[in-house]
Amino acid sequence: MSMYNPEPKPADASSHDSDLSKQAASKPLLPNYQELKAAYGIYDQLYHSQITGCVLINGQQLIEKANRAAARLLGFSENLLIGERFDHYVHHHDKEAYHSLLKQPAPGRNILLRFPASQAIKPACACQGLATYECAIAGCDLNITENYALCSVAVDYKRKNEQFRYLNLIDVTESQLSLASLRCFQNRLEQKLASQNRALLISGADLKKNQAALRNSENKVHAQNTQLNAIFNNVIEGILTVDPDGTIISVNPAVESIFGYTATELTGYAIARLIPEKQQQPPANSFGRPPRHKPIKVVEGIKKDGRLVPLEVSSADFMLDGKFYSSCIVRDISLRKQSEIAEKKHLNELAHYSRLGIMGEMASGIAHQVNQPLTAIAGYTQACLNFLNAETLNLSLVRETMGKVHDQTLKAGQIIHNMRGFLTFRTIRKSGVDINQLIKTCFSLCELELKESNISSEVKFGKKIPLISADSIQIEQVLLNLIRNSLDALKNLPPDTPRTIIIETWQEAKSVVVRIKDNGMGIDEAHKDKMFTPFFTTKETGMGMGLSISQSIIKAHGGSLSFNSRLNKGTTVYFTLPIDEN
Repeated sequence: MSMYNPEPKPADASSHDSDLSKQAASKPLLPNYQELKAAYGIYDQLYHSQITGCVLINGQQLIEKANRAAARLLGFSENLLIGERFDHYVHHHDKEAYHSLLKQPAPGRNILLRFPASQAIKPACACQGLATYECAIAGCDLNITENYALCSVAVDYKRKNEQFRYLNLIDVTESQLSLASLRCFQNRLEQKLASQNRALLISGADLKKNQAALRNSENKVHAQNTQLNAIFNNVIEGILTVDPDGTIISVNPAVESIFGYTATELTGYAIARLIPEKQQQPPANSFGRPPRHKPIKVVEGIKKDGRLVPLEVSSADFMLDGKFYSSCIVRDISLRKQSEIAEKKHLNELAHYSRLGIMGEMASGIAHQVNQPLTAIAGYTQACLNFLNAETLNLSLVRETMGKVHDQTLKAGQIIHNMRGFLTFRTIRKSGVDINQLIKTCFSLCELELKESNISSEVKFGKKIPLISADSIQIEQVLLNLIRNSLDALKNLPPDTPRTIIIETWQEAKSVVVRIKDNGMGIDEAHKDKMFTPFFTTKETGMGMGLSISQSIIKAHGGSLSFNSRLNKGTTVYFTLPIDEN
Protein backbone atom coordinates (compact mmCIF):
# COMPACT_ATOMS: atom_id res chain seq x y z
CA MET A 1 0.00 0.00 0.00
CA SER A 2 1.39 3.40 -0.99
CA MET A 3 2.42 5.88 1.67
CA TYR A 4 0.57 8.65 -0.19
CA ASN A 5 -2.77 6.79 -0.53
CA PRO A 6 -3.09 4.17 2.20
CA GLU A 7 -6.24 2.00 2.21
CA PRO A 8 -8.51 2.24 5.28
CA LYS A 9 -8.43 -0.62 7.76
CA PRO A 10 -10.75 -1.30 10.74
CA ALA A 11 -9.35 -0.08 13.96
CA ASP A 12 -8.34 -3.01 16.24
CA ALA A 13 -9.20 -2.76 19.92
CA SER A 14 -6.27 -2.62 22.18
CA SER A 15 -5.12 -5.65 24.14
CA HIS A 16 -5.98 -3.78 27.35
CA ASP A 17 -9.64 -3.47 26.28
CA SER A 18 -9.75 -7.21 25.57
CA ASP A 19 -8.33 -8.10 28.96
CA LEU A 20 -10.68 -5.74 30.76
CA SER A 21 -13.67 -7.18 28.91
CA LYS A 22 -12.79 -10.67 30.01
CA GLN A 23 -12.26 -9.60 33.60
CA ALA A 24 -15.55 -7.70 33.51
CA ALA A 25 -17.36 -11.02 33.24
CA SER A 26 -16.75 -11.38 36.93
CA LYS A 27 -19.43 -9.25 38.56
CA PRO A 28 -17.32 -8.33 41.63
CA LEU A 29 -14.96 -6.50 39.26
CA LEU A 30 -17.67 -4.55 37.40
CA PRO A 31 -17.33 -1.25 39.32
CA ASN A 32 -13.57 -1.26 38.86
CA TYR A 33 -14.04 -1.99 35.17
CA GLN A 34 -16.40 0.92 34.75
CA GLU A 35 -14.03 3.28 36.56
CA LEU A 36 -11.15 2.04 34.51
CA LYS A 37 -13.12 2.46 31.28
CA ALA A 38 -14.06 6.01 32.25
CA ALA A 39 -10.41 6.78 32.98
CA TYR A 40 -9.45 5.29 29.65
CA GLY A 41 -11.97 7.57 27.90
CA ILE A 42 -10.42 10.56 29.60
CA TYR A 43 -6.95 9.32 28.59
CA ASP A 44 -8.10 8.84 24.98
CA GLN A 45 -9.53 12.35 24.93
CA LEU A 46 -6.30 13.79 26.29
CA TYR A 47 -4.33 11.63 23.86
CA HIS A 48 -6.11 13.07 20.81
CA SER A 49 -6.29 16.64 22.03
CA GLN A 50 -2.61 17.22 22.76
CA ILE A 51 -0.56 19.31 20.32
CA THR A 52 2.31 16.82 20.27
CA GLY A 53 1.91 13.99 17.81
CA CYS A 54 1.89 10.54 19.34
CA VAL A 55 2.20 7.29 17.36
CA LEU A 56 2.25 3.72 18.71
CA ILE A 57 4.18 1.26 16.52
CA ASN A 58 4.61 -2.48 17.02
CA GLY A 59 7.63 -4.68 16.37
CA GLN A 60 6.94 -4.74 12.62
CA GLN A 61 6.90 -0.91 12.71
CA LEU A 62 3.20 -0.91 11.85
CA ILE A 63 1.16 1.91 13.29
CA GLU A 64 -1.15 0.67 16.05
CA LYS A 65 -2.47 4.02 17.08
CA ALA A 66 -1.99 7.75 16.17
CA ASN A 67 -3.51 10.91 17.58
CA ARG A 68 -4.84 13.84 15.58
CA ALA A 69 -1.62 15.88 15.84
CA ALA A 70 0.34 12.98 14.35
CA ALA A 71 -2.27 12.55 11.60
CA ARG A 72 -1.89 16.25 10.66
CA LEU A 73 1.91 15.90 10.50
CA LEU A 74 1.71 12.74 8.36
CA GLY A 75 -1.01 14.20 6.16
CA PHE A 76 -3.63 11.47 6.60
CA SER A 77 -6.52 10.70 8.97
CA GLU A 78 -6.00 8.42 12.00
CA ASN A 79 -8.00 5.55 10.47
CA LEU A 80 -5.92 5.60 7.27
CA LEU A 81 -2.68 5.40 9.27
CA ILE A 82 -3.58 2.28 11.30
CA GLY A 83 -1.71 -0.76 10.02
CA GLU A 84 0.70 1.23 7.80
CA ARG A 85 4.47 1.21 8.23
CA PHE A 86 5.53 4.42 9.90
CA ASP A 87 8.72 4.70 7.85
CA HIS A 88 6.61 4.84 4.66
CA TYR A 89 5.76 8.41 5.65
CA VAL A 90 9.32 9.38 6.52
CA HIS A 91 11.29 11.33 3.87
CA HIS A 92 13.67 8.92 2.15
CA HIS A 93 16.69 11.07 3.19
CA ASP A 94 15.69 10.74 6.88
CA LYS A 95 14.93 6.97 7.03
CA GLU A 96 18.45 6.00 8.05
CA ALA A 97 18.36 8.37 11.04
CA TYR A 98 14.91 7.06 11.97
CA HIS A 99 16.03 3.39 12.02
CA SER A 100 19.10 4.37 14.03
CA LEU A 101 16.80 5.93 16.64
CA LEU A 102 14.76 2.73 16.91
CA LYS A 103 17.90 0.64 17.38
CA GLN A 104 19.36 2.89 20.03
CA PRO A 105 16.56 4.78 21.78
CA ALA A 106 17.73 6.93 24.63
CA PRO A 107 16.04 9.47 26.91
CA GLY A 108 16.30 12.98 25.45
CA ARG A 109 17.45 11.79 22.04
CA ASN A 110 15.61 13.58 19.26
CA ILE A 111 16.00 13.46 15.50
CA LEU A 112 14.55 15.79 12.86
CA LEU A 113 12.25 14.00 10.40
CA ARG A 114 10.47 15.27 7.34
CA PHE A 115 7.07 14.09 6.18
CA PRO A 116 5.60 14.84 2.74
CA ALA A 117 2.82 17.42 2.95
CA SER A 118 -0.29 17.39 0.78
CA GLN A 119 0.55 20.84 -0.62
CA ALA A 120 3.30 23.43 -0.48
CA ILE A 121 3.54 25.20 2.85
CA LYS A 122 3.75 28.99 2.72
CA PRO A 123 5.95 30.67 5.32
CA ALA A 124 3.56 31.98 7.96
CA CYS A 125 6.32 33.96 9.65
CA ALA A 126 6.87 37.62 8.80
CA CYS A 127 9.91 37.24 6.57
CA GLN A 128 12.00 40.44 6.62
CA GLY A 129 13.04 39.82 3.06
CA LEU A 130 9.50 40.42 1.81
CA ALA A 131 9.74 44.10 2.82
CA THR A 132 13.51 44.61 2.54
CA TYR A 133 14.13 42.92 -0.80
CA GLU A 134 10.60 43.03 -2.18
CA CYS A 135 10.55 39.24 -2.50
CA ALA A 136 7.38 37.63 -3.87
CA ILE A 137 5.88 34.84 -1.76
CA ALA A 138 4.90 32.95 -4.94
CA GLY A 139 8.53 32.72 -6.03
CA CYS A 140 10.04 32.20 -2.55
CA ASP A 141 12.60 29.43 -2.23
CA LEU A 142 11.10 28.61 1.19
CA ASN A 143 7.88 27.23 -0.30
CA ILE A 144 8.48 23.70 1.03
CA THR A 145 6.49 20.51 0.51
CA GLU A 146 7.40 18.74 3.78
CA ASN A 147 6.36 18.96 7.40
CA TYR A 148 9.18 18.95 9.95
CA ALA A 149 9.00 17.15 13.34
CA LEU A 150 11.34 16.30 16.20
CA CYS A 151 10.92 12.59 16.78
CA SER A 152 11.82 10.76 20.01
CA VAL A 153 10.93 7.38 21.61
CA ALA A 154 8.73 8.28 24.60
CA VAL A 155 7.79 4.74 25.79
CA ASP A 156 9.47 1.46 24.91
CA TYR A 157 7.87 -1.74 26.26
CA LYS A 158 7.15 -5.35 25.44
CA ARG A 159 3.86 -7.16 25.51
CA LYS A 160 3.51 -10.82 24.71
CA ASN A 161 7.12 -10.85 23.57
CA GLU A 162 6.47 -8.07 21.03
CA GLN A 163 8.26 -4.72 21.19
CA PHE A 164 6.02 -1.61 21.25
CA ARG A 165 7.11 1.99 21.11
CA TYR A 166 5.35 5.32 21.56
CA LEU A 167 6.89 7.95 19.27
CA ASN A 168 6.57 11.62 20.16
CA LEU A 169 6.38 13.96 17.17
CA ILE A 170 6.82 17.70 17.90
CA ASP A 171 5.81 19.86 14.89
CA VAL A 172 8.71 22.24 14.19
CA THR A 173 7.71 23.22 10.64
CA GLU A 174 7.17 26.87 11.54
CA SER A 175 10.45 27.11 13.45
CA GLN A 176 12.27 25.48 10.53
CA LEU A 177 10.70 27.99 8.18
CA SER A 178 11.68 30.81 10.54
CA LEU A 179 15.28 29.58 10.65
CA ALA A 180 15.34 29.16 6.89
CA SER A 181 13.87 32.66 6.44
CA LEU A 182 16.47 34.05 8.81
CA ARG A 183 19.27 32.27 6.95
CA CYS A 184 17.87 33.46 3.63
CA PHE A 185 17.59 37.02 4.92
CA GLN A 186 21.13 36.84 6.30
CA ASN A 187 22.49 35.49 3.00
CA ARG A 188 20.68 38.18 1.04
CA LEU A 189 21.92 40.80 3.48
CA GLU A 190 25.48 39.55 3.11
CA GLN A 191 25.08 39.56 -0.69
CA LYS A 192 23.67 43.07 -0.61
CA LEU A 193 26.44 44.27 1.69
CA ALA A 194 29.04 42.65 -0.57
CA SER A 195 27.38 44.22 -3.61
CA GLN A 196 27.26 47.61 -1.88
CA ASN A 197 30.89 47.25 -0.85
CA ARG A 198 31.84 46.49 -4.44
CA ALA A 199 29.72 49.39 -5.63
CA LEU A 200 31.35 51.65 -3.04
CA LEU A 201 34.79 50.52 -4.17
CA ILE A 202 33.85 51.14 -7.80
CA SER A 203 32.25 54.47 -6.87
CA GLY A 204 35.37 55.39 -4.94
CA ALA A 205 37.55 54.53 -7.92
CA ASP A 206 35.17 56.41 -10.23
CA LEU A 207 35.19 59.36 -7.85
CA LYS A 208 38.96 59.45 -7.97
CA LYS A 209 38.85 59.25 -11.77
CA ASN A 210 36.23 61.98 -11.87
CA GLN A 211 38.29 64.13 -9.54
CA ALA A 212 41.32 63.62 -11.74
CA ALA A 213 39.21 64.32 -14.85
CA LEU A 214 37.77 67.41 -13.16
CA ARG A 215 41.25 68.69 -12.34
CA ASN A 216 42.32 67.92 -15.89
CA SER A 217 39.22 69.73 -17.23
CA GLU A 218 39.90 72.70 -14.99
CA ASN A 219 43.46 72.83 -16.27
CA LYS A 220 42.21 72.60 -19.86
CA VAL A 221 39.61 75.30 -19.23
CA HIS A 222 42.26 77.50 -17.68
CA ALA A 223 44.57 76.85 -20.63
CA GLN A 224 41.74 77.51 -23.09
CA ASN A 225 40.80 80.72 -21.28
CA THR A 226 44.42 81.82 -21.39
CA GLN A 227 44.56 80.96 -25.09
CA LEU A 228 41.24 82.68 -25.84
CA ASN A 229 42.33 85.77 -23.92
CA ALA A 230 45.56 85.81 -25.90
CA ILE A 231 43.62 85.49 -29.16
CA PHE A 232 41.04 88.07 -28.02
CA ASN A 233 43.72 90.59 -27.16
CA ASN A 234 46.00 89.99 -30.15
CA VAL A 235 43.70 89.17 -33.08
CA ILE A 236 43.68 91.83 -35.79
CA GLU A 237 39.87 91.75 -36.07
CA GLY A 238 37.90 93.89 -33.64
CA ILE A 239 35.59 91.97 -31.28
CA LEU A 240 32.69 93.67 -29.47
CA THR A 241 30.08 92.18 -27.14
CA VAL A 242 26.71 93.93 -27.28
CA ASP A 243 23.70 93.47 -24.96
CA PRO A 244 20.06 93.22 -26.19
CA ASP A 245 19.73 97.03 -25.97
CA GLY A 246 22.67 97.58 -28.33
CA THR A 247 25.01 98.71 -25.54
CA ILE A 248 28.69 97.78 -25.79
CA ILE A 249 29.81 95.53 -22.91
CA SER A 250 33.39 94.77 -23.91
CA VAL A 251 35.88 95.40 -26.73
CA ASN A 252 39.32 94.05 -27.57
CA PRO A 253 42.41 96.14 -28.37
CA ALA A 254 41.82 95.78 -32.14
CA VAL A 255 38.57 97.76 -31.79
CA GLU A 256 40.55 100.57 -30.14
CA SER A 257 43.03 100.50 -33.03
CA ILE A 258 40.34 100.49 -35.75
CA PHE A 259 38.14 103.26 -34.34
CA GLY A 260 40.61 105.29 -32.25
CA TYR A 261 38.59 105.01 -29.02
CA THR A 262 39.79 103.49 -25.75
CA ALA A 263 37.86 100.63 -24.14
CA THR A 264 36.66 102.99 -21.40
CA GLU A 265 35.26 105.41 -24.00
CA LEU A 266 33.23 102.63 -25.63
CA THR A 267 32.05 100.42 -22.74
CA GLY A 268 28.50 101.32 -21.74
CA TYR A 269 27.82 103.32 -24.91
CA ALA A 270 25.57 102.39 -27.85
CA ILE A 271 27.17 100.60 -30.79
CA ALA A 272 25.68 103.38 -32.98
CA ARG A 273 28.74 105.42 -31.91
CA LEU A 274 30.77 103.11 -34.19
CA ILE A 275 28.28 101.85 -36.78
CA PRO A 276 25.24 103.94 -37.85
CA GLU A 277 21.94 102.27 -36.96
CA LYS A 278 20.78 102.00 -40.58
CA GLN A 279 23.83 99.86 -41.38
CA GLN A 280 23.61 97.62 -38.30
CA GLN A 281 22.39 94.06 -38.51
CA PRO A 282 19.15 93.25 -36.60
CA PRO A 283 19.92 93.25 -32.86
CA ALA A 284 19.96 90.17 -30.69
CA ASN A 285 16.35 89.45 -29.78
CA SER A 286 15.07 88.50 -26.35
CA PHE A 287 11.72 87.07 -27.40
CA GLY A 288 12.47 83.38 -27.39
CA ARG A 289 13.98 82.88 -30.87
CA PRO A 290 17.09 80.70 -30.86
CA PRO A 291 20.56 82.26 -31.23
CA ARG A 292 21.69 82.63 -34.84
CA HIS A 293 24.74 83.44 -36.92
CA LYS A 294 24.32 86.44 -39.19
CA PRO A 295 25.94 86.78 -42.65
CA ILE A 296 28.94 89.00 -43.25
CA LYS A 297 27.94 92.55 -44.17
CA VAL A 298 30.04 95.39 -45.57
CA VAL A 299 29.33 98.69 -43.78
CA GLU A 300 31.01 102.03 -43.12
CA GLY A 301 32.13 102.67 -39.55
CA ILE A 302 32.82 106.01 -37.90
CA LYS A 303 36.23 106.70 -36.37
CA LYS A 304 36.70 108.92 -33.35
CA ASP A 305 37.88 111.77 -35.63
CA GLY A 306 34.73 111.44 -37.77
CA ARG A 307 36.36 109.75 -40.76
CA LEU A 308 34.55 106.81 -42.35
CA VAL A 309 36.24 103.41 -42.50
CA PRO A 310 35.01 100.48 -44.64
CA LEU A 311 34.32 97.40 -42.48
CA GLU A 312 33.25 93.80 -42.80
CA VAL A 313 30.93 92.93 -39.90
CA SER A 314 29.75 89.48 -38.84
CA SER A 315 27.95 88.60 -35.64
CA ALA A 316 26.47 85.69 -33.71
CA ASP A 317 23.89 85.65 -30.93
CA PHE A 318 24.32 83.78 -27.66
CA MET A 319 22.16 83.43 -24.55
CA LEU A 320 23.26 84.48 -21.07
CA ASP A 321 20.94 84.57 -18.03
CA GLY A 322 17.91 84.23 -20.25
CA LYS A 323 18.84 87.12 -22.54
CA PHE A 324 20.34 87.15 -26.02
CA TYR A 325 23.62 88.98 -26.60
CA SER A 326 25.67 89.49 -29.75
CA SER A 327 29.36 89.05 -30.43
CA CYS A 328 30.37 91.27 -33.35
CA ILE A 329 33.57 90.85 -35.33
CA VAL A 330 34.67 93.90 -37.36
CA ARG A 331 37.45 93.87 -39.92
CA ASP A 332 39.04 96.98 -41.41
CA ILE A 333 39.02 96.45 -45.18
CA SER A 334 40.48 99.83 -46.21
CA LEU A 335 43.57 98.26 -47.76
CA ARG A 336 41.50 95.64 -49.54
CA LYS A 337 39.18 98.27 -50.96
CA GLN A 338 42.19 100.26 -52.23
CA SER A 339 43.65 97.08 -53.72
CA GLU A 340 40.33 96.25 -55.43
CA ILE A 341 40.16 99.74 -56.94
CA ALA A 342 43.74 99.43 -58.18
CA GLU A 343 43.04 95.96 -59.61
CA LYS A 344 39.93 97.20 -61.44
CA LYS A 345 41.88 100.12 -62.86
CA HIS A 346 44.66 97.79 -63.95
CA LEU A 347 42.13 95.38 -65.47
CA ASN A 348 40.47 98.21 -67.36
CA GLU A 349 43.86 99.31 -68.71
CA LEU A 350 44.75 95.79 -69.77
CA ALA A 351 41.34 95.31 -71.34
CA HIS A 352 41.75 98.60 -73.25
CA TYR A 353 45.16 97.63 -74.61
CA SER A 354 43.82 94.17 -75.44
CA ARG A 355 40.98 95.70 -77.42
CA LEU A 356 43.49 97.85 -79.31
CA GLY A 357 45.40 94.70 -80.13
CA ILE A 358 42.26 92.93 -81.28
CA MET A 359 41.31 95.80 -83.53
CA GLY A 360 44.83 95.77 -84.99
CA GLU A 361 44.56 92.03 -85.69
CA MET A 362 41.07 92.53 -87.20
CA ALA A 363 41.93 95.57 -89.30
CA SER A 364 41.11 93.77 -92.57
CA GLY A 365 37.78 92.58 -91.20
CA ILE A 366 36.92 96.08 -89.98
CA ALA A 367 37.90 97.56 -93.33
CA HIS A 368 35.67 94.99 -95.03
CA GLN A 369 32.78 95.94 -92.73
CA VAL A 370 33.21 99.66 -93.51
CA ASN A 371 33.87 99.04 -97.22
CA GLN A 372 30.56 97.26 -97.78
CA PRO A 373 28.29 100.29 -97.08
CA LEU A 374 30.79 102.66 -98.84
CA THR A 375 30.71 100.49 -101.99
CA ALA A 376 26.94 100.47 -101.85
CA ILE A 377 26.88 104.28 -101.43
CA ALA A 378 29.16 104.70 -104.44
CA GLY A 379 26.88 102.47 -106.51
CA TYR A 380 23.70 104.22 -105.43
CA THR A 381 25.13 107.73 -106.07
CA GLN A 382 26.24 106.67 -109.56
CA ALA A 383 22.70 105.45 -110.20
CA CYS A 384 21.32 108.81 -109.05
CA LEU A 385 23.65 110.64 -111.44
CA ASN A 386 22.45 108.41 -114.24
CA PHE A 387 18.84 109.15 -113.32
CA LEU A 388 19.55 112.91 -113.32
CA ASN A 389 21.28 112.80 -116.75
CA ALA A 390 18.40 110.89 -118.31
CA GLU A 391 16.10 112.70 -120.76
CA THR A 392 13.12 112.03 -118.55
CA LEU A 393 13.70 112.60 -114.82
CA ASN A 394 12.14 109.90 -112.59
CA LEU A 395 12.02 111.53 -109.16
CA SER A 396 10.57 108.45 -107.43
CA LEU A 397 13.60 106.35 -108.43
CA VAL A 398 15.92 109.13 -107.29
CA ARG A 399 14.14 109.34 -103.93
CA GLU A 400 14.24 105.58 -103.47
CA THR A 401 17.95 105.41 -104.36
CA MET A 402 18.83 108.33 -102.11
CA GLY A 403 16.99 106.56 -99.24
CA LYS A 404 19.24 103.57 -99.75
CA VAL A 405 22.26 105.88 -99.72
CA HIS A 406 21.03 107.28 -96.42
CA ASP A 407 20.62 103.77 -94.91
CA GLN A 408 24.11 102.69 -95.95
CA THR A 409 25.57 105.93 -94.58
CA LEU A 410 23.94 105.25 -91.18
CA LYS A 411 25.27 101.67 -91.30
CA ALA A 412 28.81 102.87 -91.94
CA GLY A 413 28.47 105.44 -89.17
CA GLN A 414 27.21 102.78 -86.74
CA ILE A 415 30.18 100.54 -87.55
CA ILE A 416 32.62 103.40 -86.90
CA HIS A 417 30.70 104.35 -83.72
CA ASN A 418 30.93 100.76 -82.44
CA MET A 419 34.64 100.62 -83.21
CA ARG A 420 35.26 103.90 -81.40
CA GLY A 421 33.26 102.66 -78.36
CA PHE A 422 35.20 99.39 -78.42
CA LEU A 423 38.55 101.22 -78.41
CA THR A 424 37.65 103.92 -75.86
CA PHE A 425 39.20 103.54 -72.36
CA ARG A 426 36.38 102.98 -69.86
CA THR A 427 35.49 101.44 -66.50
CA ILE A 428 32.92 98.69 -66.10
CA ARG A 429 29.40 99.95 -66.84
CA LYS A 430 26.90 97.17 -66.30
CA SER A 431 23.46 97.14 -67.89
CA GLY A 432 20.99 94.60 -69.26
CA VAL A 433 22.65 92.97 -72.28
CA ASP A 434 21.24 90.55 -74.89
CA ILE A 435 24.02 87.96 -75.13
CA ASN A 436 22.63 86.47 -78.37
CA GLN A 437 22.72 89.86 -80.11
CA LEU A 438 26.26 90.42 -78.83
CA ILE A 439 27.37 87.11 -80.38
CA LYS A 440 25.81 88.11 -83.73
CA THR A 441 27.76 91.39 -83.65
CA CYS A 442 31.05 89.56 -82.97
CA PHE A 443 30.43 87.11 -85.81
CA SER A 444 29.76 89.98 -88.21
CA LEU A 445 33.20 91.42 -87.37
CA CYS A 446 34.81 88.06 -88.12
CA GLU A 447 32.72 87.28 -91.20
CA LEU A 448 35.45 88.04 -93.78
CA GLU A 449 38.12 86.07 -91.90
CA LEU A 450 35.77 83.09 -91.58
CA LYS A 451 35.17 83.08 -95.35
CA GLU A 452 38.85 83.50 -96.22
CA SER A 453 39.86 80.62 -93.91
CA ASN A 454 37.02 78.38 -95.16
CA ILE A 455 35.55 78.05 -91.66
CA SER A 456 31.87 77.27 -91.22
CA SER A 457 30.03 78.68 -88.21
CA GLU A 458 26.91 77.49 -86.44
CA VAL A 459 24.92 79.34 -83.78
CA LYS A 460 22.46 77.62 -81.43
CA PHE A 461 20.71 80.24 -79.36
CA GLY A 462 18.60 79.12 -76.42
CA LYS A 463 14.96 80.18 -76.40
CA LYS A 464 13.86 83.07 -74.21
CA ILE A 465 17.36 83.78 -72.91
CA PRO A 466 17.04 86.60 -70.32
CA LEU A 467 19.25 89.67 -70.34
CA ILE A 468 22.55 89.44 -68.49
CA SER A 469 24.00 92.05 -66.13
CA ALA A 470 27.23 93.01 -67.91
CA ASP A 471 29.35 95.65 -69.59
CA SER A 472 28.60 94.95 -73.27
CA ILE A 473 31.99 96.23 -74.52
CA GLN A 474 33.99 94.00 -72.15
CA ILE A 475 31.86 90.90 -72.84
CA GLU A 476 32.20 91.61 -76.59
CA GLN A 477 35.95 91.69 -76.00
CA VAL A 478 35.78 88.25 -74.29
CA LEU A 479 33.72 86.80 -77.16
CA LEU A 480 36.11 88.17 -79.79
CA ASN A 481 39.11 86.78 -77.87
CA LEU A 482 37.56 83.30 -77.67
CA ILE A 483 36.30 83.31 -81.28
CA ARG A 484 39.72 84.43 -82.57
CA ASN A 485 41.43 81.69 -80.50
CA SER A 486 39.22 79.15 -82.29
CA LEU A 487 39.98 80.77 -85.64
CA ASP A 488 43.73 80.53 -85.02
CA ALA A 489 43.39 76.88 -83.97
CA LEU A 490 41.34 75.99 -87.08
CA LYS A 491 43.76 77.74 -89.49
CA ASN A 492 46.45 75.21 -88.55
CA LEU A 493 44.36 72.26 -89.81
CA PRO A 494 45.14 70.67 -93.18
CA PRO A 495 43.31 72.40 -96.08
CA ASP A 496 40.96 69.47 -96.81
CA THR A 497 39.89 69.09 -93.16
CA PRO A 498 36.41 70.51 -92.28
CA ARG A 499 36.68 73.53 -89.99
CA THR A 500 33.78 74.41 -87.70
CA ILE A 501 32.97 76.81 -84.88
CA ILE A 502 29.77 76.23 -82.88
CA ILE A 503 28.42 78.73 -80.35
CA GLU A 504 25.55 77.79 -78.02
CA THR A 505 23.70 79.67 -75.29
CA TRP A 506 21.25 78.45 -72.62
CA GLN A 507 19.97 79.38 -69.21
CA GLU A 508 21.09 77.48 -66.13
CA ALA A 509 19.52 78.52 -62.79
CA LYS A 510 20.25 82.25 -62.38
CA SER A 511 23.00 82.35 -65.00
CA VAL A 512 23.38 82.30 -68.77
CA VAL A 513 25.91 79.81 -70.18
CA VAL A 514 27.89 80.42 -73.40
CA ARG A 515 29.79 77.56 -75.06
CA ILE A 516 32.26 78.06 -77.92
CA LYS A 517 33.41 74.81 -79.54
CA ASP A 518 35.87 74.15 -82.38
CA ASN A 519 37.38 71.05 -83.96
CA GLY A 520 40.91 72.43 -84.03
CA MET A 521 44.19 70.87 -82.86
CA GLY A 522 43.30 71.01 -79.17
CA ILE A 523 45.62 71.81 -76.27
CA ASP A 524 48.55 69.68 -75.13
CA GLU A 525 48.17 68.22 -71.62
CA ALA A 526 51.39 69.91 -70.52
CA HIS A 527 49.93 73.32 -71.38
CA LYS A 528 46.44 73.03 -69.86
CA ASP A 529 47.39 74.24 -66.37
CA LYS A 530 49.11 77.32 -67.84
CA MET A 531 46.40 78.56 -70.22
CA PHE A 532 45.14 81.29 -67.84
CA THR A 533 48.64 82.35 -66.80
CA PRO A 534 49.51 85.89 -67.99
CA PHE A 535 52.02 86.05 -70.88
CA PHE A 536 51.79 82.29 -71.56
CA THR A 537 50.99 81.56 -75.22
CA THR A 538 51.35 78.75 -77.74
CA LYS A 539 51.06 81.19 -80.71
CA GLU A 540 54.10 82.50 -82.55
CA THR A 541 52.86 86.12 -82.45
CA GLY A 542 50.60 86.11 -79.39
CA MET A 543 51.19 88.04 -76.13
CA GLY A 544 49.51 85.47 -73.84
CA MET A 545 47.11 87.97 -72.29
CA GLY A 546 43.82 87.15 -74.05
CA LEU A 547 42.59 84.27 -71.86
CA SER A 548 43.97 85.83 -68.68
CA ILE A 549 42.14 89.13 -69.31
CA SER A 550 38.98 87.27 -70.40
CA GLN A 551 38.95 85.26 -67.20
CA SER A 552 39.47 88.43 -65.11
CA ILE A 553 36.60 90.19 -66.92
CA ILE A 554 34.21 87.24 -66.40
CA LYS A 555 35.16 87.01 -62.70
CA ALA A 556 34.63 90.76 -62.28
CA HIS A 557 31.11 90.22 -63.63
CA GLY A 558 30.42 87.47 -61.05
CA GLY A 559 30.76 84.58 -63.50
CA SER A 560 33.27 81.83 -64.27
CA LEU A 561 35.29 80.72 -67.31
CA SER A 562 36.63 77.20 -67.96
CA PHE A 563 37.57 74.92 -70.86
CA ASN A 564 37.85 71.28 -71.96
CA SER A 565 40.27 70.18 -74.64
CA ARG A 566 41.49 66.97 -76.26
CA LEU A 567 44.57 66.93 -78.44
CA ASN A 568 43.68 66.62 -82.16
CA LYS A 569 39.98 66.68 -81.27
CA GLY A 570 39.25 70.31 -80.46
CA THR A 571 38.55 72.70 -77.61
CA THR A 572 35.37 73.82 -75.86
CA VAL A 573 35.30 76.99 -73.77
CA TYR A 574 32.46 77.77 -71.32
CA PHE A 575 31.65 80.93 -69.45
CA THR A 576 28.72 81.94 -67.28
CA LEU A 577 27.28 85.37 -66.50
CA PRO A 578 24.58 86.27 -63.95
CA ILE A 579 21.10 87.19 -65.14
CA ASP A 580 20.08 90.82 -64.79
CA GLU A 581 17.65 90.68 -61.82
CA ASN A 582 16.20 94.07 -62.77
